[in-house]
Amino acid sequence: MSAGRVILSRFVVVLILIAGVGCHACAQRNNRVMNRPYTDLRPWHLGFSVGLHTQDLQLTHNGYVTPDGESWFVEQPDFSPGFCVGGLVDFRLNEWFSLRVSPGIYFGNRSLVMRDHESGAVERQDIKSNQVVLPVDFKYASLRYRNVRPYLVGGVMGAFDVSKRHARDLLQLNSADVLVSLGLGCDIYLPY
Repeated sequence: MSAGRVILSRFVVVLILIAGVGCHACAQRNNRVMNRPYTDLRPWHLGFSVGLHTQDLQLTHNGYVTPDGESWFVEQPDFSPGFCVGGLVDFRLNEWFSLRVSPGIYFGNRSLVMRDHESGAVERQDIKSNQVVLPVDFKYASLRYRNVRPYLVGGVMGAFDVSKRHARDLLQLNSADVLVSLGLGCDIYLPY
């Protein structure tokens, strides 16, 4: 046997050993202990949510011209971040689906700019809102992989604005609304 073949065969043996040890190490990492393995079998879960959001208005000019000849156009030039907090109750329907109710409150602000088309006059208004919400969603969760489980949610959300309105505001909004909600997330199973 030539020296080149001996070196090649030793090299192949070393590569096989390294691959075997690497596969064994990967197998050990994949066999991690699952945290709280039976928690998904409970009929209901409690939790909380904290998040950020923005509020938007889409306004369409209806062509109205005042008796003084004014024609106002409204726009929202930028978005202000808002903050939301809420509770969470999740009722298990089966292995994949659950019904989720998450009452909460959304704090936000919208800055509007109103311009008269003819004179160029500008008016500004900040609309602060504190909305009490009651979302009712269906949740579809995938299979659990180790200690994470991704999910999709969708449903309807009733919203009632409890912030104080001023009679001098140029733009008045309804205090109640119904919205459609869509989202995604991931359940993370911690040891405690």
